[in-house]
Amino acid sequence: MNYISLLLALFLLPLTTFAEPDKPINIISSTTVFPLTTVFSEYFGQLTRFRSPVVESYATGHGFNLFCSKGNNPEYDMIVVPREMRSAEIVRCAQNGIGNIDSFVLGIDAIVLVRNKSATPLNLSYTHIYKALVSHGIKDSILVKNPYNRWSQIDSSLPDIDIQIYGPTAGSGTRQALIDFIIKPSCMGDAEFRNFYTDYVEADKKCSLIRTDGRFIEYDDSVGIALQKIKNESSVLAIMGYNTFMNNDNYLQAVSIESVAPNAESIQKGSYTALRFVFVYYRKDLLSKTMGLKELVKELQSDNAINDGGYLKKNGLVKANK
Repeated sequence: MNYISLLLALFLLPLTTFAEPDKPINIISSTTVFPLTTVFSEYFGQLTRFRSPVVESYATGHGFNLFCSKGNNPEYDMIVVPREMRSAEIVRCAQNGIGNIDSFVLGIDAIVLVRNKSATPLNLSYTHIYKALVSHGIKDSILVKNPYNRWSQIDSSLPDIDIQIYGPTAGSGTRQALIDFIIKPSCMGDAEFRNFYTDYVEADKKCSLIRTDGRFIEYDDSVGIALQKIKNESSVLAIMGYNTFMNNDNYLQAVSIESVAPNAESIQKGSYTALRFVFVYYRKDLLSKTMGLKELVKELQSDNAINDGGYLKKNGLVKANK
């Protein structure tokens, strides 16, 4: 090897040796908890010697598909979601060689219905919400498309205004939680509906369908369109995570559900029942490969993040009781 070749080899060596440690932490976030994920990523970059993680936002189901996919470039180190990983997703990860995964609970988020702060405060029951959103109902012993167009048609004590609710698209963890925690239990508990469907499986399927006649308007990866509508129209409602509501409470008010308003105390105690845990899943095999990943995992479980005065609590995440 001549002198010039030797210099060239020495010059290229550090690029080969140190390329991997310079890789940023790559995080997938559910759309619902994207504001929280962005907050802790920015704080991590400010508080430590490491770069701020790169965060991508997707609906929960699609996010898990990406996290568990083979050959991602770059590899995803972490995913932050408002539900637990399903067995099929665990299998998919394992089949693609991504089996060394660990997790922890970051905190509690809640599903909230919000409207313009200038509007009259509203209290809805689970039955009200179910009847406003389910795709079909029973009328005169016949299955019909949802017949309710105004809230007062559901209950005369409710405002005589059009039902217009913005909510997340299919595949979203928030939408699935809305179905699982509110719509489906109320629907399956409706004697008239259950008497029509003697087959439990068929009834369960029908109870999982949300109306598509324009009264429920889907928003995709960003809740921004719903927030803008609420700013302009006092009758519009939107479904979102509690953390998003808290970051926009200067012009939003939350709807009480079953006479309980969502706040940090009612969510932590469980008296506000439309809630779910936020989970962080991370790849243990990348702890030694991605600079800062081990430190980020530790930071997210620290008092600095979630205790009183912590930056996640200030942005709407409720601490989970141990």
